[in-house]
Amino acid sequence: MVKIKTTLSLLFIFSLSVLAQPLTLKKRYLPPNQTQIENLGKIIKKFTQFKSYRNPNIRRFDKGKGKAVDTVKVLALRVEFQEDFDTLTTGNGKMDLRGFLTPEDGLFYDPPHTKKYFERQLEALRNYFLVNSYGRLYVDFKVMPEGVLDCYQLPQTMLYYGDSMHKYPHNDFSGVEMGLCRLFEDAVRIADRDTLIHWRDYDFLLIFHAGSCNQTDVLGNSPFDLYAATIGSSALNYYLGKDYILTDDGTRIEIATILPEMARQDTARFGEYGMEGLLGLLVHEFCHLLGAYDLYDVSGYSMGVGAWSLMGYGGWLGDYLAGAPPGSVPGLLDPFHKVLFRWVEPMTVVMPKESIPIFCQEMDSSRFKFLADSLNPVIIKIPITETEYFLIENRQVDVKKKDTIVVDREDGVLVRIEDGEYDFFLPGSGILIWHIDEAVIAQYGPYNAININPSHKGVDLVEGDGIQDFDGWFDFSSYEFLGSKYDPFFIGGFLDTLTPNSNPNSDGYFGKTFYTIKVNSGLDSLFHSDTIMFISFRSELFRQNFPRALGISPSFLNCADLNQDGRIELLVQDTLGDIYAFTDNGNPYGDVPFAYINCRTKMPFAIGDVSGDEGLEVISGGERGRVVIFSATGVNLREFSTRGPISSPIVLFDLNRDGKKEIFFGSEDMYLYGFTGEGDTLPGFPFFLSSPPKGLVIFDSLNPKIFVLTEDNYLHIIEREKIKKSLSLASRPFPPPSPPVAGDLDLDGKIEIAVLVAEGMKYKLLILSDTGAIKSESRPVIDYPSFSFLALSDVDGDGYLDILLSAKNKIYAFSGLAFLVKNYPVIFDSVYLREEIVSGWIITEEIPFIFQSSPVVGDVDGDGSLDIIIGSPDNGILGINGKTGEVARYFPLMTSGPILASPLLLDFENDGKLEMAVVDDNGYLYVYNLPLGNNSPWGKVLLSPDNNPLFLVKTGQIPVPSGKLLEEFYLYPNPCGNEGYLRLKTGKVPLRLKWKVLDITGEPVKDLTGEITLSSLLSQEITISTKLLASGVYILKLEVEGEKSPRFYKFGVLK
Repeated sequence: MVKIKTTLSLLFIFSLSVLAQPLTLKKRYLPPNQTQIENLGKIIKKFTQFKSYRNPNIRRFDKGKGKAVDTVKVLALRVEFQEDFDTLTTGNGKMDLRGFLTPEDGLFYDPPHTKKYFERQLEALRNYFLVNSYGRLYVDFKVMPEGVLDCYQLPQTMLYYGDSMHKYPHNDFSGVEMGLCRLFEDAVRIADRDTLIHWRDYDFLLIFHAGSCNQTDVLGNSPFDLYAATIGSSALNYYLGKDYILTDDGTRIEIATILPEMARQDTARFGEYGMEGLLGLLVHEFCHLLGAYDLYDVSGYSMGVGAWSLMGYGGWLGDYLAGAPPGSVPGLLDPFHKVLFRWVEPMTVVMPKESIPIFCQEMDSSRFKFLADSLNPVIIKIPITETEYFLIENRQVDVKKKDTIVVDREDGVLVRIEDGEYDFFLPGSGILIWHIDEAVIAQYGPYNAININPSHKGVDLVEGDGIQDFDGWFDFSSYEFLGSKYDPFFIGGFLDTLTPNSNPNSDGYFGKTFYTIKVNSGLDSLFHSDTIMFISFRSELFRQNFPRALGISPSFLNCADLNQDGRIELLVQDTLGDIYAFTDNGNPYGDVPFAYINCRTKMPFAIGDVSGDEGLEVISGGERGRVVIFSATGVNLREFSTRGPISSPIVLFDLNRDGKKEIFFGSEDMYLYGFTGEGDTLPGFPFFLSSPPKGLVIFDSLNPKIFVLTEDNYLHIIEREKIKKSLSLASRPFPPPSPPVAGDLDLDGKIEIAVLVAEGMKYKLLILSDTGAIKSESRPVIDYPSFSFLALSDVDGDGYLDILLSAKNKIYAFSGLAFLVKNYPVIFDSVYLREEIVSGWIITEEIPFIFQSSPVVGDVDGDGSLDIIIGSPDNGILGINGKTGEVARYFPLMTSGPILASPLLLDFENDGKLEMAVVDDNGYLYVYNLPLGNNSPWGKVLLSPDNNPLFLVKTGQIPVPSGKLLEEFYLYPNPCGNEGYLRLKTGKVPLRLKWKVLDITGEPVKDLTGEITLSSLLSQEITISTKLLASGVYILKLEVEGEKSPRFYKFGVLK
């Protein structure tokens, strides 16, 4: 046995001295020869024509079993075909026992394919995965049959197993799979006769057959060569009607990789193009046995990730003129797969951080035990959403000797590369940023097609050179196949920083992250990169020391200046009843938690002065009927008890005008309670109502009125210590989702109350006067279910308050007359995708998109228009311009999980600049700076810290009549079905109108006529029944008082 040290360095020089001396090959800094590129392109095209199956049962390293190493046992079978001399296949069906060239020819040398040859190939496989797994995966193998020159004899010629691929239709590769399935079965059946094989001892099966593979047939003169591929149980079932091959000892063989004895094709002389190494094919296909996905575009329309991963085209790295045929020195795996196989636990970074070290992926084996942990991170994970994130790694073409690698060969086969420098032939070095979306992987993973959409890949490389070379076939260049040396981020490169405005940018697939990832330096100032590189991470909108991992299930947020220092404290309540408080710099305020009530809670807590000491108290209630008053430092001052869980938000209001606010809340015992801050019951309280109170609003400080909405859809008006009225608003059993809200909705100087109630399987909005009379009501158009609290704000900028809510997958806005505001509802996708891993499979499930969060309102981008902010059940924070319904600036903002609690707009420093706080369902508390935000008329659920949803602030714009007789005149939907809605708006009040419907001949339609007087500057609607009209075209005639000629509007009816 001869061991040769082969060194690859900068010129192509052969040393033809003794074989024990190093053979020096020089690495070139020139693009690959065009002939090599053309040949590589042909190989890649063939790969995209036929894709391998992958093992759905992903092989994951399990640290919990106490093993330092996961040993996988591999059985490799050598098989030959019946001898033939057909020119349409490579070879004669038998193993090549002569070899190609001599050891002096370096990596072009191909030794005789004896048993030792295949053992050395598998030794190379073992060493490759030891480097990729940081010593955590060890491949133990057995090559059979035992004889040095022996092979199992297949019953057919190679032509037989490959012939069916060219049957009609021409591009149908089902014949390829049929032939490979036949070979799979025949090989196992014949090897099963060998009593020395104990199938149960092995995890995976490799089948090496005589000849070459179709993928490397660049000249196309051996079209019946077999494809190198992994064949799984689904292929066996489809083609052979069975999910596995059963051996005599009862073992089920469900998957196998089929490989040629060599990748060499179409060459007979040293250095001639057509010489390819086998190792790249071998390790790529073995990864499929482990469960890896192809990262090239299996559809063939784009490049995937180029050579930056073995599962892309990294298996074909090499350079003929540098002495290394493509495929002889495959590149390393990508970080996604290393994390998938659990070889590495990435360092997760969710908070802005400076100087994060990243150790390079390549390192000598003595360092394995020190790498891939929190002290020596090799992969950094930065979450975007629950399924979307960045993975960051440090890849180097050189570790110790610049431009040089040392290759160990045994028996003429490359078996090891010192220092793990498998990336030697990558285009460049530096920080690679990968963009992962597990939702795409879940959807397309079962088809091994996760990168078929260039604009939304499952595993994408953020190409730092700003050119999307991998997203299509453009100029057939090495940049498309392999990549550019400027794809990594490094100081002196095209980019050293990924920002929201760079090209490429740091956006998520569904919104902006406002992340900035900056390469700070390498260790060696003379070079742009090194074995340890440092990066920094920050978000332009993240506030300092946020986000914070609370590990809680959040319910509500609130804020107030608890310590009276002029700066606001942020408070978060979780469903277990604990309250956490934070200062503006992200530090905990008081104890952690700040306060707790020892029972679960589902209602908002309140903040206000209930003791009269000019300080603030925090009041919270829970499911055990407990209501606790905490001091501004979190001390339990006193508590109340009821006979049922708290059923409404805690509301504070100075009812007796003594300068101190009193405490009001409902209980499931059907009482409305009222207490002073000292614990005394207010006169007349508690009030026994028709069902548990859902919420309340209190107004009029001189003669206070309490409007209480109960779960049976009754509105109770309490005045002067008595229940003055009890009004039934709906007869449905569905409880109202929101407390009532109040404000001057029509600018008549009086307070109106807005209430949401059920009608059928929908909701409708009611507008009531302060006496309880219904002034207007909407059509029942609001979808069920709704978990939203109502909000008030002038989102369309007309000077009138609008009523806002979320329901199902929509955001609604209604005017004070209970008509939908123009451009509403804003509709989001009805479903979103969630995945889980079941028995190794990633299962995708469609989840209905249903808002759990309530809207808040503020001008977050400083454009003068109010924006509606709401949490998304599919991760992140959504923001829409209230006037147009379009996506607002900064949005959507990404979070690591769904948002069930409502956002909070606040001003920490009282400097007029807004911040936004939100807690996702994974327990992360985010606070964003909104440098342009300056106005938040409804910045939290129930408006104010005391939870009394009474809007008394003027909208800031007084409506002025435009003088136009008619500003809006149309009917929608158009065409309509059984009814349509005539939309009218005037700039001059009052205005009298008459309308009638005409058929296409101009004749009036019976009973479709009417008149209306517009007495408000707000838009109004008339419902027109078209139930009795046949499908067709009709004309709406409108006579406007003060106009000589009528107006006409053409509309359709479609049944």
